Amino acid sequence: MGESSGFSLRRFIRWAAMVDKTLLLKVLDALQTELDEEERNLREVAELVHCAMLHHELRQQWCLRCAQLRAYYRRREGAGVTRRGKGSQGQP
Repeated sequence: MGESSGFSLRRFIRWAAMVDKTLLLKVLDALQTELDEEERNLREVAELVHCAMLHHELRQQWCLRCAQLRAYYRRREGAGVTRRGKGSQGQP
């Protein structure tokens, strides 16, 4: 699993399994909004200085990762998947 700033995706998944899914999606939505705004600002700066900026590239990656996590947990929520990986009817 990926590592960034000492916090692995595996640790995030463990944490997410303990959090109410509605709250988790709200947190991820808020994070996505912040990341998108930062990315937009960094893109404008990069355009002004006419060169790619490492911060902008990193922010783009985080925007993508957050969007992927949001989509994953929305699919799970839509499918009624519980913490144990089974559907709401007790089926895998």
